[in-house]
Amino acid sequence: MNRSIKKGFTLIEMLVVVSIIAILIVVVFESLDPLRQFREARNARRWSHINSISIATYRYIIEKGVYPTGVGEQKRQIGTSKTGCSSNCPGAVDTCIDLISTISDYLPIMPIETNGGTQDKTGYAISKTGVNNVITVTACSPENGANIFVMR
Repeated sequence: MNRSIKKGFTLIEMLVVVSIIAILIVVVFESLDPLRQFREARNARRWSHINSISIATYRYIIEKGVYPTGVGEQKRQIGTSKTGCSSNCPGAVDTCIDLISTISDYLPIMPIETNGGTQDKTGYAISKTGVNNVITVTACSPENGANIFVMR
């Protein structure tokens, strides 16, 4: 009896191995999700920006004894534009508030939203509560469903 021994893998074995590798690739890619990581990094930058704006505004209020002109109960986007400030900042009124020159002693460079912000419309908004005059600085367009704001 002469039996020849064939070496190699069967089709089933190959399909099992390819399936396992495909599942591992999907699991690793989902856990890393580079797009989500980029959005989270931009949100971290937004947190830093609104914190800087909030601290500078608070220092202005402490040193001058008054709130910056234009800061009131209505949410207003920070920037130099006179119109269109509500378009990319939900809940804000249509005119921006120019804090850039007002708080420049405390914040030499006004932070600008990395995703479409400009000097005219920074992508950050400010308001003051009527009850206890708490300043709220908000990021207009956070990502991943985040709600980014600081109250002082």
